[in-house]
Amino acid sequence: MEKLKELYNFLEQYKSVAVAFSAGVDSTLLAYVAGEVLGEKCLLLTVSSPLISGSEIDEATVVAKRMGLRHSILKSNIVEIPEFYKNTRNRCYICKKKIISQIKETASAQNYEVIMEGSNVDDINDYRPGLKALEEMNIVSPFIRLNFKKDEIRNYSKKLGLKTASKPSNACLASRIPYYEIITKEKLKKVETAENAIRMIGFHQFRVRCRGELACIEFSPEEMSGAWSKKELLYNLCRDTGFLYVAIDIRGYRCGSLNETLQIDALKPE
Repeated sequence: MEKLKELYNFLEQYKSVAVAFSAGVDSTLLAYVAGEVLGEKCLLLTVSSPLISGSEIDEATVVAKRMGLRHSILKSNIVEIPEFYKNTRNRCYICKKKIISQIKETASAQNYEVIMEGSNVDDINDYRPGLKALEEMNIVSPFIRLNFKKDEIRNYSKKLGLKTASKPSNACLASRIPYYEIITKEKLKKVETAENAIRMIGFHQFRVRCRGELACIEFSPEEMSGAWSKKELLYNLCRDTGFLYVAIDIRGYRCGSLNETLQIDALKPE
């Protein structure tokens, strides 16, 4: 438990903390420890927009209440901003700038000393332009500073009895739409509805990638055989949400799969 002690010690240097909170594995562990160290001087801030499933916002409210921590939900209009919805390779950077600005404004108005978020060292290995925005805005990422990996965060969460310990990894719904395809509220809602329907029939770690009229579904290796056995049901569920075509990606789920074809030097200019 040495690393967990380091996290407690790290947080003890601050008088107050606002945590960017999604109720995911990472931000929940960070929020829990910050709450234990700082009590009422810890504020959780969740940003709500069409990029985030409504069920995720509801869960953030439930988890924050379960931990007994102060929690506020901020509304964002990020999908209406052209620099974002044009969906260039800097989409994540633009989004982070916008939502972190909202979080900073709220935290500053309530005199919170510092803003923290839950990125970990595994995130550095993927194409994550949003991390640059966090650095520019002086947001503190304790798990990166203390060299926490995702598996370690899950293990510590389990030891602390946090129900999010086994929660599947998630990402904003914009990550389901390939770069340079315009992001619309309609596309995001279609993906959200399809994923909710698939989750309701028992699948856990998967993504519905929106490729025009095609829903390309990635399942974890553990769930792939089950997906093939329910292919007709999956087809009907996705068709009901508005997709004309449905496919199962034989390579399965992998984080950031839409970055695989992202050749930075060959991309269109901004």
